[in-house]
Parts: sequence; structure tokens; C-alpha cells
Amino acid sequence: MGGFPHVLVHDYLTIDHGIAYRAIRDDLGDLDAFRGWALGKLDSGKS
Repeated sequence: MGGFPHVLVHDYLTIDHGIAYRAIRDDLGDLDAFRGWALGKLDSGKS
């Protein structure tokens, strides 16, 4: 997912759709790892 988080954080105006598609298609492991991390953070806040 290399530079994709920069798009989200810095609000770049142009997105290379080819890169975005390839990141989603080929790097789902990164997205899944982020999902697990985020869910862990959300769960740790529950009482």
C-alpha cells in the first residue's frame, strides 16, 4: 500500500487509479493487517 495512506492523510488531489487498483488487488494482506490493528484498538477501549 506504499503511498496510499499519504492520499488519505495529505488530501492529494489526484489519485492514480491504476496504482490504487493494484494496491487493493495485490496488497490485501496490508489492508487485512490494518483492519486487525484497528479492531484491536477499538476493542481495547471497551470495558
